[in-house]
Amino acid sequence: MADIKKTYAVRGMHCAGCAANIERVLGKREGVKLASVNFPSSTVLVEYDPAVISYDGLREAVENAGFELGADEEEEESDHSQEEEYGRLKRNTI
Repeated sequence: MADIKKTYAVRGMHCAGCAANIERVLGKREGVKLASVNFPSSTVLVEYDPAVISYDGLREAVENAGFELGADEEEEESDHSQEEEYGRLKRNTI
């Protein structure tokens, strides 16, 4: 089976250290070939072998690290989620 290369929304990142942690956690999972976080857009590009690891395995790894990985169908909603996260952070800061 061919590798899947997909971008997912990530919620809960607050700094570059969070982004590095997500890359490290995903990169350690068997079947993951690439995990590259884009901190400003709160997304992660993951290339993985679906015969070895599923989306649920990716989600579990990210959740165990304290973050939330958006589902495939949530990608279109990532802009809305980012706005909500920004608003929450703004309220907590003020």
